[in-house]
Formats: sequence, C-alpha cells, structure tokens
Amino acid sequence: MSAARPAEPVVRLAGAVAGYEGRPVLRGVDFALRRGEVVALLGPNGSGKSTLVRVVLGLVPLSGGALELFGVPAQRFRERARIGYVPQRHTVTSGVPSTVREVVASGRLARKRPFSLTTARDREVVEAALRTVHLLEKQHEDVAHLSGGQQRRTLIARALASEPEVLVMDEPTAGVDAANQEILADTMARLVAGGTTILLVAHELGPLEPVVTRVVALRDGRATYDGPVAAWFGGDPHHAHGAAPAERGTGLGAVRLDRPAG
Repeated sequence: MSAARPAEPVVRLAGAVAGYEGRPVLRGVDFALRRGEVVALLGPNGSGKSTLVRVVLGLVPLSGGALELFGVPAQRFRERARIGYVPQRHTVTSGVPSTVREVVASGRLARKRPFSLTTARDREVVEAALRTVHLLEKQHEDVAHLSGGQQRRTLIARALASEPEVLVMDEPTAGVDAANQEILADTMARLVAGGTTILLVAHELGPLEPVVTRVVALRDGRATYDGPVAAWFGGDPHHAHGAAPAERGTGLGAVRLDRPAG
C-alpha cells in the first residue's frame, strides 16, 4: 500500500525575498504550512521570523519569489478572514474603556458587513472564543484590569472570533507568566483538536513544545532547519536556539537546509 500523500499547504512560500527600504531580510526562503500543523518559527533576533509572518499576512511585499494562500497566488487571494493574527503586544488597552467581551467581539468585524447587526451566531462564536482561552468568567471586566497574560489571551480570543482556519501568533509567550503559558498551551491543544492550523514565532517553546509538530529555524534570512522539535532542541525545548543546526544534529526526519552565505 502506498503512503498517504501529505496535505496540500495552506501557506506556501517559494524562493521568498523580502526586506525593508532596500535592506534584504528574507533571502530565498522556501516554506510550507500544511493543514492541521503547528509550526514554530525559531531563530535569533533579525533572522527573519517576524518578516516571514508579515509576508504571509500581506503586510510586507515580496521583492522576489512567490506566496500562495490556500492554493491561490497571494495577489488574487481575497479571503483574509481565513487567517487570524495575534500580534506581539503585551497589552490590549487603547485608552478607551472596554470589557473583555467587547474586545473579543470586535474580532467578528472581519466576518460581517459594515453596520450589520449582532446576530445569535456572533454571540455564540464570541462566547466560544472566550471559553477556549479560559476567560468566560472575566468577560464583563475592564480589559485594562487584566494581567499581561490574560490580555494576551484576550488578543487570541479576538483573533478566534473571526473563525480563522489558520492562526498566526507572534511571540505569544513573551512577557507571560508560567501559569498563563500553561493555559496558552492548553488553548493551542484545543484549537488543534478543532482543526485550526497554527504558525507561531517564538524564542523558546516551554509548555508549548508538546503541541508543536514542526520547527522551522531561520538564520540571516535563510531557512537552516525544517524538522521535528526534539531533534532541534536535543530534548530540551528551553535551550537557546541561536546555534547552528550542525551543533545539535538533525535527527531522523529532519531536513538540513544550510546554504552558503552570499
């Protein structure tokens, strides 16, 4: 019996080149995210992790290569609500008093026409998002009174309110205490069980490690490793990841993608 074919990528980058004001950051990156995966982008500061995410979100244009989303060239893709985004922010507050529920409900705007009324479906989705991130009991509290970790979970719930098929998270555990990291790991496990595909940027995985299915490491704008979590960290998900993959060993099933500089 032949092996099952891998799922088609929901995100595919081929030879991606991108940068800022003429300064290249991504240098010919190939990357694929398949439905049901949880992929962590790792690498030192300036390696291109956040730029790759911004390319996927359409916030940074490619100067070379190609991007496909759900099999459609990015230039023709119009269903942006299928991709949710949790930015690298420590607070939700904007100076305007808002309850947790109000912030989460704002995520429904991506799925609604302007000036349309709130429906029973809207309320159902918002409540489900709050429950997923363990904030249902705090839904009527002022979001400014929440801890940093709770505010981060509020941002995740806001993204979930748009019912995305792919959830992109930039440094979701940065500045978050251990208890909230554990809740985040549980939240991600629930999302994966429900069919959500996740792409996240991280410096270390910690409690998220059991949920992650694959690591893609970047260095100097190039992909240097694409493979299992355990092989990358050598059994220690808290290990600093700045060293080259050759210093760890790639392990069975890992792919070395080292390329010469220049």
